[in-house]
Amino acid sequence: MNYKLWNEISLTCATIEMIYRCELPKLGESFHRVGNELLPLLLTVMAHVLQKFQEEENQRKECSSDFDGEDDLENPWRISILAVTKIVAHYATVTTALVPMAQQIGLLSTLKRIASPSASLPENARFSSLWTLANLACDADNMLMMSCHQGLVDALVRVAYDDPSYEARTHAAKAIANLAWRPENKIPLSERPMLLDAMVKLMGSSITKTRRHAAKAFRFLSDAPSSTKLRLCKHNNHKILATVLKRASNDADRAVRECAATTLCNLVCNETAFMMGNHSGLLDTLANIAVMTERGNAPTLAGEALCELAQFITPEMKCFNALNRAIESVVSFESDSNNGNAHSSLTNFSVRRENMLARLSEIYKNNCSQEV
Repeated sequence: MNYKLWNEISLTCATIEMIYRCELPKLGESFHRVGNELLPLLLTVMAHVLQKFQEEENQRKECSSDFDGEDDLENPWRISILAVTKIVAHYATVTTALVPMAQQIGLLSTLKRIASPSASLPENARFSSLWTLANLACDADNMLMMSCHQGLVDALVRVAYDDPSYEARTHAAKAIANLAWRPENKIPLSERPMLLDAMVKLMGSSITKTRRHAAKAFRFLSDAPSSTKLRLCKHNNHKILATVLKRASNDADRAVRECAATTLCNLVCNETAFMMGNHSGLLDTLANIAVMTERGNAPTLAGEALCELAQFITPEMKCFNALNRAIESVVSFESDSNNGNAHSSLTNFSVRRENMLARLSEIYKNNCSQEV
């Protein structure tokens, strides 16, 4: 196609994108009226643009590094790919559009291709594609299909692991976390070492939203059969355990702390109890979290993790005494609070937390007679 025609196409796409900055009900109405006809046209535009950029990239490689392409700001192919990816992103905000969009032939493959790192494609087009994939993965009916789509999870993992853009990594982490919610996806996703390493890296991000998505991914993956829990605990010399424990105790964001504490509680089972009980600082850290006076759920979840561990750690295990001391510190703190010796009372919180404290008190009494 000639340059003049692509100028008209880019102007048309940009105009449609601006129209779709409307209110959500109007956007949804428009999708259900014209979406089935418009999506194939948008995919055709994407395909032509991808081919154009691939040709330019090959030309740069064959020629010198001084190859002078067209001005990016006026390049109609650049304008077109930015507009069409944003149109698709607008559609992905419509809840009832998520399933028909994911089922549109060629859409997932094209978005995957655009989302992958490229020296020629505009970054904002990549971000729109990743954002759309993350939103499509919010729908339970899409999760299994997307996780089985050839190369899609691999592409998301590569972006999450080492993409130079924090925005791209954040969108990829959100997509992975959403996919991990589906029970059928938990085992296959947890069997990907690079995915687990990527989430560990992102748990240490300075971007709160990124840490939230990574923490949510571990929260969902840990709610799985015992074999998966064991795999997560053992991964990379207990790196997940160490990272989640650190975030549960001192992350600046309450949502991250709660997801991390939930993950620790989820990981407890007969197969992992010995490993967790002997993990350096885990029992003491759970006890410290359990006596925090914040209003969130992290303290309650940490206490419940101690309760769960107490079901599987027996007096014959070398970590039994350490567990009992950790429980004792929580029970003693609660007792001191009730006697007015602490700055605040733990029992002024939720019923769930009070029930957790009552369970720990009962466990401590039973353990005292068995302690070795």
